[in-house]
Amino acid sequence: MARSRSRRRRNRWFIAVLAFVVLILFITASVMYVNYIYSDERKKEADILQRAQQEVPLTEVNGIEKSIWGEVVYVINGVNQEGKAVWVWVFPDRVTSIPVADSVDKDTVKANIHQAYSDARIVRLLPGYKDNQYVWQAFVQRKDEKGTRRYFYQFYSFSDGSPLGEIYGLPNQ
Repeated sequence: MARSRSRRRRNRWFIAVLAFVVLILFITASVMYVNYIYSDERKKEADILQRAQQEVPLTEVNGIEKSIWGEVVYVINGVNQEGKAVWVWVFPDRVTSIPVADSVDKDTVKANIHQAYSDARIVRLLPGYKDNQYVWQAFVQRKDEKGTRRYFYQFYSFSDGSPLGEIYGLPNQ
């Protein structure tokens, strides 16, 4: 009787240790899989950063955003060699830069959106390029004219924050 009880305890410990090892292996495999999935995008960003550095040498990079509207454009926020903050647009065929001082900041655009639509929830706001203009691209959830909450793409001038072009409403379904 005592012998079977100690054997059961040993089996429980063995099962607990085995379950722990399987859990650790599962977590490790999951992390490796996620790293594998994002490795291509990280490589693209590194290549984009290298292209930008050749045209506009940056001493500091604060962020890289990917904007897709008609064409894929990467936008880098950084500091150039003169110590001035700049936005760098990396297009498939060219690289351009704009001083941050010549643009409106993200918080101002957010305030403009909330002033125009008090119930708006800004899902994403990023710099982009549309219709040969530098823009702030806002993905917003707000009520439409019928009072139904929907998602919209709205564009704002990068230089002064004023609304640009038409608003693109997404269907509810």
